[in-house]
Amino acid sequence: MPDPYVSDLPERPDPQVLLIDAVINRQDDLAARLAQQWVHRRGWSDLAAFIDHGLLRTCGQEGVAWLRQQMQSNPSDRSAPEPEPRPSIGILFQQALDEALAPIRPDSHNAASASSDPWEPAPQQQPARQPVLTKVPAPRPADLAELRSWLHCDAA
Repeated sequence: MPDPYVSDLPERPDPQVLLIDAVINRQDDLAARLAQQWVHRRGWSDLAAFIDHGLLRTCGQEGVAWLRQQMQSNPSDRSAPEPEPRPSIGILFQQALDEALAPIRPDSHNAASASSDPWEPAPQQQPARQPVLTKVPAPRPADLAELRSWLHCDAA
């Protein structure tokens, strides 16, 4: 029977080995990301100690200088252009509400151009006068005796 406490998952690679490999191969994005992870998980002092001892022995002064440069440079300068600023949630909500209410607002184009405030209610128009109907009394209820004759005797 197999041991239930032995994990079948592979072990994680050592962060020191990954960072050294990224510095040797000059993978700037990977090296910067691994250094940020290291600082986040272990702190600046631990990363500085590793750079001064382990990385210096393996990669030399040139590798240490290159890594320090990657850590100091702004990642947004190297990557894709800066994304366009997104509108705030209030503006998006206001636009969605205006679009939803446009079909029920009378003369929405004229009201929007006449008023500078989009939240101001549209001017009310007078409803068209409906013709006055003459009142005719309702018809008298019909005698339902003929219809009841068709029903079963228990139902009547």
